Amino acid sequence: GGVTWYTAVGIVILLGLLASIVDWVVGAGVGLATGIAFVVGCVVLGGRVRLNHAVAGFVAAPVCFAAIVAATATAQLWGNQEFWVAFRVFWTYALIADAPYLFAGTATSCVLVALRLIFRRR
Repeated sequence: GGVTWYTAVGIVILLGLLASIVDWVVGAGVGLATGIAFVVGCVVLGGRVRLNHAVAGFVAAPVCFAAIVAATATAQLWGNQEFWVAFRVFWTYALIADAPYLFAGTATSCVLVALRLIFRRR
């Protein structure tokens, strides 16, 4: 059972983007809501992805986080005359300030997939 890798990735990104709207409204950029939603999405990714798609549980989380940050930055900065400069600053700050969420989500997904692979029924 479980979900395909692209469904799991879609769930992670969707949760992160929805939460980023909350962070945007409160003026946090990529903040607490986005970080928590990302970690929750990684639980789904690591806990529900099909075992024949297990590699996604190991590599997809950081890619999803980067996609969430890029989409959030684009949405919040679109129309800015210095878009590319502002984008790079936003991107760099988000990846540094929110690294604990990135690491926690990635580790959670990896551990869950590894445990599922170790204890799977044969």
